[in-house]
Amino acid sequence: MDERRPTRVESAGADGGIPSPEAVRGFAQCELWRSLSEDTECRVVLLSFDGMILAINGRAEGMLSRWTTPRVGGRYADCFPEAVRPYIEIVLGRVVEGHASREGEPVVSRYLAGGYHSISRARVVTLRDGSSAVLMVARTLASPVRVEAILEQVRIPTLREAVLGDLAALSDRELEVAMLIAAGMSDDEIAESLHRSVRTVHSHRRMIGRRLRVKSRAEIVRIMVDRGLVAETPGGASAQVARLRPPTERADLPELMNLEPTAGGQKAPA
Repeated sequence: MDERRPTRVESAGADGGIPSPEAVRGFAQCELWRSLSEDTECRVVLLSFDGMILAINGRAEGMLSRWTTPRVGGRYADCFPEAVRPYIEIVLGRVVEGHASREGEPVVSRYLAGGYHSISRARVVTLRDGSSAVLMVARTLASPVRVEAILEQVRIPTLREAVLGDLAALSDRELEVAMLIAAGMSDDEIAESLHRSVRTVHSHRRMIGRRLRVKSRAEIVRIMVDRGLVAETPGGASAQVARLRPPTERADLPELMNLEPTAGGQKAPA
């Protein structure tokens, strides 16, 4: 799917408080939208206050097409797996609440969906007809996720497939091994870290390749890095592993899904 195709905009009537089609088109042609859309890492969506898609760039459309066919005029939350939708609604609700209370601070949240670790930044913007809409910009995070954080979350059966996507085919141990491979550890190092034999690690690696339909360690690394589950850095494997596998700290569900996103106080990737 071509993620660089033109932005699609809402062309329906402007009733019920929805910004006019002309105002939406104007915003989708403004410098802010163009600069965000030209950054191929950004998924950009303009939403009405009730969550209807007014405009969407190719990158966002391509991401959401993993689960459904996103359409202008459809509900944004409905484009996500069912288990993830409540979190999207929470973010949108907090943006609208902040606007109503005149706080106006952007709402920043991070989440896992479909095996992709993302961060989103949402705020209210004013269109040229004086109406308001929610601008949501998301991108894959370039920082690793702790193994324990993911495993704690996906042990909730209703979330596993929605959170991991095709990575849900991996067992907990295979997911852990895949992340450690991507973090730069050799089979010997992984075996020592997990207190397993090298032969067992080899077996896990073969099964990972079979389930993900890849043949090499490099392909496993590419998948995990592309999804933001492990950072791509020159060398530095031991530093990444230290962040991936803290000795005692555990994570709970809200850390990754961000059940209670906070307004402001967090910095989105540049």
